[in-house]
Amino acid sequence: NFANVKELATSIVRLLGNLPVDKYFSVVQFASDARLVSGLSSTGQTLSTISQLSYSGGLDNHASAIHKCQQTLSPSTNEKRIIMLFTDGETGTPDYVPTGAIESAASSAKNEGTLIFTVLVPPDAPDTNEGAIPIFSRISSNGEVFDFTDRDMSSVLQVQERLLNHVSCPQ
Repeated sequence: NFANVKELATSIVRLLGNLPVDKYFSVVQFASDARLVSGLSSTGQTLSTISQLSYSGGLDNHASAIHKCQQTLSPSTNEKRIIMLFTDGETGTPDYVPTGAIESAASSAKNEGTLIFTVLVPPDAPDTNEGAIPIFSRISSNGEVFDFTDRDMSSVLQVQERLLNHVSCPQ
């Protein structure tokens, strides 16, 4: 499953990297805690970083991931800020993460002008954690959850199209 996440992230970074605008990417990896793997970097550096990621295991601390991502984005510019939260859809969080933390983290980022896209890549296709969809729908900026349960190319094209629409339209 982690290989599928890396493949999808690579595809999206490549697509955005081809746009004729300045863009930078950061990579945050999370499980029980989040860690910054690469701060704002070029397309090439980001692709290299993604290729070197390895699965870390653990629970899913989505709130920490959103906070860490938001810290890498500059709030003082007019540039679009987007968080793409790739997750296996499991909602088990460490005991030290309070209930509602993911929604709070997402609200805080969105209040700072950041768009959040949630992308589910379940470990055992075609099984999606149905309980995860409402949670990730609430934290998504537009209420949409991209579900890659079927792993087909139309899903990839759909998320790319929506993302391009947000990136290429004026703020």
